[in-house]
Amino acid sequence: MKKMRKSLLALMMILALLGSMLSGCGSKEQESQTPDPGVSSGEESEAPPSEDTEGTTFGIEPLEKKEMIDLAYFSGAEHGLVFYIMDEMGWAEELNIGFNWSYFSAGPAMMEANGSWDVGTAGAAGAVNGIVGYDVNVIGISQYEHILNCFVREDSPIYQAGKGNVAEAPEVYGDADSLRGTTWLLPVGTTAQQTLALYLAYFGLTTDDVTMTNMDVGSALAAFRAGEGDGMILWTSTNVTAQEEGYQSVCSCDDVNGVYSTCLLATDNALETKMDAVTTLFELYYNVEDWMMEHPEEMADMYLEACEVEGISCTESSAKYTAEVYEGLGIEKALERMTTYVDDPLGLLDRQISGGEFDVLDTMDYFVSLGSYSEEDRMKVLENNRITSVVAEAVLEKRN
Repeated sequence: MKKMRKSLLALMMILALLGSMLSGCGSKEQESQTPDPGVSSGEESEAPPSEDTEGTTFGIEPLEKKEMIDLAYFSGAEHGLVFYIMDEMGWAEELNIGFNWSYFSAGPAMMEANGSWDVGTAGAAGAVNGIVGYDVNVIGISQYEHILNCFVREDSPIYQAGKGNVAEAPEVYGDADSLRGTTWLLPVGTTAQQTLALYLAYFGLTTDDVTMTNMDVGSALAAFRAGEGDGMILWTSTNVTAQEEGYQSVCSCDDVNGVYSTCLLATDNALETKMDAVTTLFELYYNVEDWMMEHPEEMADMYLEACEVEGISCTESSAKYTAEVYEGLGIEKALERMTTYVDDPLGLLDRQISGGEFDVLDTMDYFVSLGSYSEEDRMKVLENNRITSVVAEAVLEKRN
């Protein structure tokens, strides 16, 4: 049954990615011919839901009846993998949660389609696009990214300029002369652009001094292989593939001064009509993150499997490396991040902000500095609680 589901899912992913390069829609429930709740499927599964928490893997109280969540799944990303694992392991099903799947490869495209999903994940830049322009809310911080690099070819003047030219970032390669006038392939309006800008700033340059060609990371890697561009900026599996193919990293997100958070998201409609399900899913999501960090070998296997299903380039070594550097928050840190408060770093608000707000604003403030958003947009986000602790507080209430 699972083999049939994966084959159909892979076919659907290929058609979706070829058709729009943005998303593809389908229901795993329908593809796998999953029977109605309570009817045996003949597959191995965890213990069925009970009225208390004793029959569930993580001790989470299941929903009273099955609830379908329209899921925005970010293909090839660790923060999206959490949903894949909970579905494959049967942990969502035991809590009476089912998914209708929509697939995306970039945050902005996901936000444009927000009317079609309830819950999803994206990088902070994509999340900012959603909380400013659409009915989307950040309800949690998923993880902090480490696999995001600026790559060049080995014979590039940037790489040949060597490293050690920046005192505060000794591992960064290049200089102003080698970078000025170059062309970079990347998804514009994301943390990839933020990384490029912070990299260039080390040498007194801005993105106006280079050319940015907008494309998703998979297309960027393919185009770079074909000889286009002087550099490319990649994340997740494409990033590791580039390393394995011999491209040289000249700057990583760890080399620049930024908070690279990814976000758990929910739409207004989901919070209004499916709050119990969203709360239960929040708790499961972060328990699965804990499981992933405790089981890196199993995480690597499932990451490789998910990439194969989705038609994303990945090798066993790439999957292993991804699992080794993965830094999720887990349930305790996730709750703490959304319910611990600090001062607004810009001092513009008459209240303290949550750790989650702090993380997302780090990225938003960069784009405000570019003029992509305004100070008014920033204030509206905070005044309207678009980075909200309401779900985390509901989980805490359930646990107490």
